[in-house]
Amino acid sequence: MSDDVGKIQWHAPEELTLDQIAAMDGGRLGEAVKQALSRLAHDMTDRPGEKRARTLAIKLAFIPELEEDGRCEGCKMAVAIDESIPSRKSKVFDLGLRRKRGGGMMVYQSLPLLDGEELPLED
Repeated sequence: MSDDVGKIQWHAPEELTLDQIAAMDGGRLGEAVKQALSRLAHDMTDRPGEKRARTLAIKLAFIPELEEDGRCEGCKMAVAIDESIPSRKSKVFDLGLRRKRGGGMMVYQSLPLLDGEELPLED
């Protein structure tokens, strides 16, 4: 059996790339972007008449880490993935208002009332 089994293999540092960011945290960042894109695409196919833009913003924040002598040799990075889908708006529904002990209430009749028919009053 080889002596290298179970040992962590270190690689020389490489310049940070978008592919490396996507692979960070076990690929969770890349998967989060993929899922956000999927939600945006689904909304556009579900509501093609909605002309407002769907947006996806990937924000990278870099926080410098200073040495005691004031030099910066490294930093922390945080990633925020924000998506924006236009809010869904329904048609306008007619609600009735009724008196109720201690206040009032709103009522919704799911079936149209026949001419002259009224909703019963609550006690």
